[in-house]
Amino acid sequence: MRLLSSYEMNALAAFEEIQGWVCAADLGRCRLATLNKLHEKGLLLRRRLPGKYQPSHSVLFKRRNET
Repeated sequence: MRLLSSYEMNALAAFEEIQGWVCAADLGRCRLATLNKLHEKGLLLRRRLPGKYQPSHSVLFKRRNET
């Protein structure tokens, strides 16, 4: 069982409404650092868009399918 902070639980709740890839700026309710921690814990997939790096827009996240 993974221990999640309240910030991480709120971020995961935002992904219940979203099916595809989304950036931190589109979510608006959580920080990029929180999403990165969820990726490190294995709950989110992460990919970076090509081009100039903009922290809240260049990194996309998607909820990992849990079976």
